[in-house]
Amino acid sequence: CRYGSNVMRSPHEARYRTIRHSNAAFKRAIGRHAAGRQTLRLAGFAFDAGAAGGDDRTWSLPPTSSLEPLQYLLQEAEALQRAAPPRPAARPPPMPPVSEEGAAPPPPPLAPASASASASAAPIGRAGPSGGAGSSRGRTITEAQVEALKRQKLEVRADVAPASRALRIVNPAEEAAAAALRSAAPTPEEEPADDFYEVTADDLRALALGGGGGGDGGGGGQLKTRAMRELEALQSMPTYGHALVRVRLPGGLVLQAAFHPQEAVGAVLAEVRGCLSPTLQSAQPYLFVTPPRRVLDVSLSLAAAGLVPAATLLLGFDPPVSAGAAGSTPSEVLSARALTLLAAPPDAAAAPQPSFPSALNLPSRSAAGGGGALAPPLGSTSGEAAAAGKGKERKVPKWLQC
Repeated sequence: CRYGSNVMRSPHEARYRTIRHSNAAFKRAIGRHAAGRQTLRLAGFAFDAGAAGGDDRTWSLPPTSSLEPLQYLLQEAEALQRAAPPRPAARPPPMPPVSEEGAAPPPPPLAPASASASASAAPIGRAGPSGGAGSSRGRTITEAQVEALKRQKLEVRADVAPASRALRIVNPAEEAAAAALRSAAPTPEEEPADDFYEVTADDLRALALGGGGGGDGGGGGQLKTRAMRELEALQSMPTYGHALVRVRLPGGLVLQAAFHPQEAVGAVLAEVRGCLSPTLQSAQPYLFVTPPRRVLDVSLSLAAAGLVPAATLLLGFDPPVSAGAAGSTPSEVLSARALTLLAAPPDAAAAPQPSFPSALNLPSRSAAGGGGALAPPLGSTSGEAAAAGKGKERKVPKWLQC
């Protein structure tokens, strides 16, 4: 309504935050309806009865009140107005009474609707490709922000390919054996005492005040639209400089390369095809993740496909290729270029080895993970992973022993 729009447009104007209860327009539109008064209370307005017997009753929105409930109610009101059915066409005027001679005069012709009247009656929607109204439903501010963030973080870009792929072809079994010889046996960590797993009053208070995450979108029980939840997920999505992708090849080999998060999944498949033998290149390879099994769309970006910051992909063929036809030795699986990468020792590799991706920004809340399987750097053992995490506080849930 106009009162809420004025507050959102000028939130620091005190005159927009106060409504006189005796205002005739206010009484006619909101004040005389119980549902209207309750809507004001939900938006944060408080009723002031004023002096006894006086006419100075007001509705006011305190300066310290949050504007989020008011913004949500305005968005819902706009959506309801856009979804309302169109008004029925005006009926023609009734026929005039029959004259004394018994013949009714012809009815006056209806005036054609002007172009301005038809344009004002048309619903205001999102402009289509031809410039006209492409949809009967317009976009809210939140939906516009969601689309802008999707273009910024999820859309495929052609100008972001890294200067070096840091491509490697390795045999994980040989890498793990070499790493085991280089690393010392990990020292066992001290187990926490039994009272560490006892649920305390602070744990129960944290669960009750918002740690549980109910089905209404979280946020302490506040109702949120789908666009609001999607906007929060995009805002909390970390930004990475590169993504580390591994692809399991036939014969137990693994390809590892660095990609930009906004490169297409098709770039990964093209890199894999270039490392396969001519026989396997002609067998229509594709990429998928599991569990659950999901074939990746090559037109999506790595970020949109959930393969950031790192993921392990599987290689399939359509139609399927038998194990014997796929080959079991590197010479049967790899191209000549990939064989040279496999034979090169790690210290003589032409490309520097990329580190595990780290977030460039610090989001307030981490987004949900994607479909790829996160993993430590290629060839690392459980001992190396434990050594890398040594010194960090061990987070053990209190319900682990239940």
